[in-house]
Amino acid sequence: MEVWFLNWLRPRLSMAREVQVVARVSVWFVGGTLLAIGMDWTAIGLAGLRLAHWSAWWLGGLAYIGIELVAHVVLQLGGRPSFYNGRG
Repeated sequence: MEVWFLNWLRPRLSMAREVQVVARVSVWFVGGTLLAIGMDWTAIGLAGLRLAHWSAWWLGGLAYIGIELVAHVVLQLGGRPSFYNGRG
């Protein structure tokens, strides 16, 4: 999701920091949601069990945002371009 955002979506958006932040976090949320749904479908297909209630789809989106923010903290601490310094 991050590579798609950086290479395809970001060049097509306004360079305003607010627009970039909202778009990036939205992409992370959608990506995490799709991954969570995919994990649920895989569990149903392989083991016949449901991992979560159908209304918990948004938890995957929030979890993915958290994972990305932690990954970008590591980049920031290493002096690399990241979400926090606006260079990544």
